Amino acid sequence: MTGDQVTVRPQNDVVTISYAGFNRPWATWIADRIERRGVHAVLQRWDPANEESLVELLTDLALSPGRVLILCSDWYFQMGPRTQAEWNQALRTVLSERPGLFHAVTIASKALPSATAGLAPAELLGLREPDAEHRLLERLGLAGLPAGAVPSRVPRFPRDTPDVRGNVPRRNGRFTGREDLLGDIYQFFTTSDEGSGVLTLHGMPGVGKTQLAAEYIHRFGSEYDVV
Repeated sequence: MTGDQVTVRPQNDVVTISYAGFNRPWATWIADRIERRGVHAVLQRWDPANEESLVELLTDLALSPGRVLILCSDWYFQMGPRTQAEWNQALRTVLSERPGLFHAVTIASKALPSATAGLAPAELLGLREPDAEHRLLERLGLAGLPAGAVPSRVPRFPRDTPDVRGNVPRRNGRFTGREDLLGDIYQFFTTSDEGSGVLTLHGMPGVGKTQLAAEYIHRFGSEYDVV
């Protein structure tokens, strides 16, 4: 072949991770463990539009690269004003049409829609890191693959806490929106050279700067040594 060459990965070599924005630390940790086994991970934030039906949204998700791993959490099923009955109907419809495409792990503390049983989610909540990693890889059929080289920046296990943690405000359970801004802040710190990541939140009093900073800490604080 002449000209530019395009590498097409087999379906088994790609996993799309669907996650609620609140759970990005888990998604990045999962992606790291998958990619060490030679499988390309694609992160896809679950941000459903209220006017679209769940069947349409899950059908679109099925078009993602490779297999789809849903990170089940309390937040995932609370995105948008949808009932558990709606979730159950949509999951049953889409899973029956695409057997073997969807997989799941769960970090939920509340009861999940009953139809998630069809995803056979692997429970990660409450496990130590080695056990969580083994259960994740086992669910995806990757447990027997050797781990590759450890990257220079390794995502911290989300259940680990910073070595030093100051007086962080309590999490605001009603915090919503600003997903793009939180993502931009995370990307900025992730790509900054060591010791150079300094960022200022600027705005009029009362617009939510402190709430934004606190939400960032609660989402991503486990990835830092000092908060």
